[in-house]
Amino acid sequence: MDHEPKEQQFAALYERHKGDLERIARYLFSSDTCAKIGMSPEDILAEAMLRQYKHYVEGGREIDERSFMSYVTNSMRHVVIDQLRAQRAQHNHMSIDDPESPIDLADGDEEKPELPPSVVRVIKTLSERQAGIVDLFLRGNDHSQIAKILRITETTERWHYHAAVKEIRRA
Repeated sequence: MDHEPKEQQFAALYERHKGDLERIARYLFSSDTCAKIGMSPEDILAEAMLRQYKHYVEGGREIDERSFMSYVTNSMRHVVIDQLRAQRAQHNHMSIDDPESPIDLADGDEEKPELPPSVVRVIKTLSERQAGIVDLFLRGNDHSQIAKILRITETTERWHYHAAVKEIRRA
């Protein structure tokens, strides 16, 4: 398997385990869950496979057949969790410019400082949540304000912030 290109290795693994993965997806996710997130078990599996493809092939990581099934199964769970969180965030979304914002942004609504092009490139690769937190931070908001704006815990906000800063420092 080592002599094959990663794309072929990944495709072969998927074909070998496709039936089992589809059964796992149908078993794990009830029709209620699927209806709630607007995805079928097959859609969930497809999204999980895309994530794993990016992880293995585009990320240049080694493909380990022994752990492939567990990684894909775990990825399917994360797809559902991410969809539920996105729906909750969309439902609870409050714009920074919203007059009913939970905090007063008068002091933190400043222009962002000019950033080096390498940092801007990295910020564009961050997740939407991480980029949003960095943007709010650059506008002068502190961690507790950002957490209130995004309606997440401060711990979650700090976790995303530090993950973003770690990526930016690599640049």
